[in-house]
Amino acid sequence: MRKLAAFLSLFLFSVLLSARDSLPATDTSSPALSPEKTALRSLLLPGYGQWSNRQFLKAPLMFSLAGAGVYGSVRFSLLSSAYEKSTLARIGQNTSVDDPYPGLSNMEVFQNTFLYGDYKRYSIFYTLYAYGINAFDAYVIADLKRKPRNHPPTRAAYYSVLLPGLGQVYNRKYWKAPIALGLVATAAGFSVYYNRFYRDFALAYATRTDDDPLSEYETEFTSAYLSSQLKSEADQWKNYRDMAYLATVGIYLLNVVDAIVDAHLYNFDLSDDLSQRRERKRWQLLPFTAMAHPGAAVNGMTLTLEF
Repeated sequence: MRKLAAFLSLFLFSVLLSARDSLPATDTSSPALSPEKTALRSLLLPGYGQWSNRQFLKAPLMFSLAGAGVYGSVRFSLLSSAYEKSTLARIGQNTSVDDPYPGLSNMEVFQNTFLYGDYKRYSIFYTLYAYGINAFDAYVIADLKRKPRNHPPTRAAYYSVLLPGLGQVYNRKYWKAPIALGLVATAAGFSVYYNRFYRDFALAYATRTDDDPLSEYETEFTSAYLSSQLKSEADQWKNYRDMAYLATVGIYLLNVVDAIVDAHLYNFDLSDDLSQRRERKRWQLLPFTAMAHPGAAVNGMTLTLEF
């Protein structure tokens, strides 16, 4: 788990560092492809869009980060599937398959099932994040090179995708940054909290229904339930965890949308100045009237409202 956290930290630091160098405000060299096609290239092959944007040093970085996520997802998925088969065989729910790990105790198999299940989910989330950053980076850079402008919304969206609240800092809405980051972190924390209860109840159910009297896993919460109640409790906490995952994704997307809206309104005058200004003017008469009254003019007044 520490290695995974260290790798994610290194990934975020690398992308933030590369993002700082990849958004030059004075670089107006137009890419050969449209932003949409550039992003599609990055989805097909990570780093290909960066190569199209002539960011040759950034391309291998994106490829290696996304490739590491794909490798971890495949590896942990295979391990998780194998341990799940072993668990089902030991608790008697699937006797038609051979036990892949006959040399391990029931407790070791059950614990590894949940451990690699968590690793699999984290790897999949990381892979989706890396692919999204890779494609979004290619799109934003191509768009900024094609349409250079002051305070572009695409840049604010890019920063918010990288880290919740960073786009709000870019828009100088500093008070929004801790709110955005805190909401995403809170939802993610609830998903971890619910997943722990799901693991405890599911592990307690597995150790009570296996044939090994030496395997036992109980907590202060699971000990108060009957064996028949543990499975329903585990399913309930699993549903809570999945809803927390959805909430995390939803808040994360709202953070990006908020950054885009604020960036669009950045150069818009939102002051409360509704003062009026009156001034006198003299208008020349229309041509056919001027022929009848040479040199004549009329007085008038204009009313200007300043919003």
